[in-house]
Amino acid sequence: MSDTRPMGGTELLYSYLQSALPDLVDQVQIILSRPEQVTLENKPRLLWIHDLPQDPAIQALRDASYRTKFNRIIFVSHWQQQQFQQYLGVPYGQGIVMKNAAPYRATVLPKPKTNDKLRFIYTSTPHRGLGILAVAADKLAQVRQDWELHVYSSMHIYGRGGEDEKFAPIYDLLRKNPCVVYHGTQSNPTVREALDSAHVFIYPSVYPETSCMAIQEAMMSGCLAITSNYGALPETCGEWAWMFQFDERPEVMIERTYHNMVNALTHYDNDYVQTTLQVQSVYYQQFYAFETRVDPWKKLLTQVIAEGVPQEKLVFG
Repeated sequence: MSDTRPMGGTELLYSYLQSALPDLVDQVQIILSRPEQVTLENKPRLLWIHDLPQDPAIQALRDASYRTKFNRIIFVSHWQQQQFQQYLGVPYGQGIVMKNAAPYRATVLPKPKTNDKLRFIYTSTPHRGLGILAVAADKLAQVRQDWELHVYSSMHIYGRGGEDEKFAPIYDLLRKNPCVVYHGTQSNPTVREALDSAHVFIYPSVYPETSCMAIQEAMMSGCLAITSNYGALPETCGEWAWMFQFDERPEVMIERTYHNMVNALTHYDNDYVQTTLQVQSVYYQQFYAFETRVDPWKKLLTQVIAEGVPQEKLVFG
């Protein structure tokens, strides 16, 4: 499961699955979210969707006949499956939820501070809330500087570095902040190492996540998570995160992010928070480590291999 070059969550999960069950994976075709761009093979087929039902690339799933091309449709959260049923009419019986996961990592808690500074970290892509965070961090730096924010984010992770130009004002604001270190895109192992020394994962999400591997990894690493309650984040985070109400107004999201950062600076060291983080870390190691997904995947792959190539047919009504 080595991943020295940066990869998005979808590609990471597929690489983990290939490494864990190579013989079974070779016997099926696993299509990652965009079926219209893939030539279908004469194998059992799994459509593994990580996107939203509004994505233009998967609108064909409205067609019941089209859905017969696949043995199963795999979703990464129950919230996501509900969205596909409501928006595209995909029946529950044609899908299965296989939640995202990250490699198991033991965490040593509590985490020491460096120079008495609380270390915040952001590791998602820029369009998912970095603009909100940049403004909130700028406001916080004007009143106190007993903290650091490490940002690992750019569109290079998707091989779309040309899109970074539109986020240049955000990157510039981060670079001007004396409390912020902007790292851009780094390898997955580098980011995981950074999580081990971070205290707070700060993610004012403005994107309807269908799961969120970034926050799973952070919470497994013992980071206090601060995030909005948008998309599948309540399902992914449960009761562990400091979760605030999503709002369409950027100025409201900025204020809520700022106040939560202040609260983290005030309360991070108290016994209740530290005890909660220890239990949280064990919880995510137990239920969100990829190693716990291997057996369910093995059963699913074995089942669809036994079923064979799906029989495409016309479905009326």
